[in-house]
Amino acid sequence: PLFEKMIVKKGNEVEFISGLEKIAKNNNLTQKIQISSAASGDQDKLARKRDITISLSGDYPNVVKYLEDLEKSDFYVIIDSLVVSSEKNSTTKAANSSGAVKTNLQGYVYFSI
Repeated sequence: PLFEKMIVKKGNEVEFISGLEKIAKNNNLTQKIQISSAASGDQDKLARKRDITISLSGDYPNVVKYLEDLEKSDFYVIIDSLVVSSEKNSTTKAANSSGAVKTNLQGYVYFSI
């Protein structure tokens, strides 16, 4: 059921991060993951909402494939912001013509308490 898929169960946090890393590796992307620290006061809830930012770097078609793989995965990441920008050539400061992009995904994930 969706409820089971929506929440990263206690003890599966490493599996969640490893799953995201595997998706990035399979799509030849460099990835950085930031998850907000836990907030207090959620003792009466089933899960804790944590903000997540995923920064990707690589070719645009691989980013699209990453998003497809993320959607098919067993993890439920709610994405509410997606920004894609061209990588700049460090010497000329112009957009890189190789198709390389930087992508930032922002959203949230629910972790069981």
